[in-house]
Amino acid sequence: MSGYFDDLQAQVALTLSVEQSALTLIQGLADKPMAAQGDPAQVAAIVTQLRSSSDGLAAAILENTPAAPAPPTAPAANPDESGAGGGAQG
Repeated sequence: MSGYFDDLQAQVALTLSVEQSALTLIQGLADKPMAAQGDPAQVAAIVTQLRSSSDGLAAAILENTPAAPAPPTAPAANPDESGAGGGAQG
């Protein structure tokens, strides 16, 4: 059982590290365009970097997000309980 918890702790540490890296990246994004004002080449380089970073992050999220479970299906109506079937007497 200890091995399971060791693996779990390692995965949590890795996840937190990745999240912190993404947070640092996102927080730094606002500063770059402001620093590049007036330099179209630098702005273009920042745009390229942002696209590359966001594409990589999106791919990682999709790759590591489990598929949503299928929605439950409604059980089929039992003909004996639905009242259909000609059981009316009168």
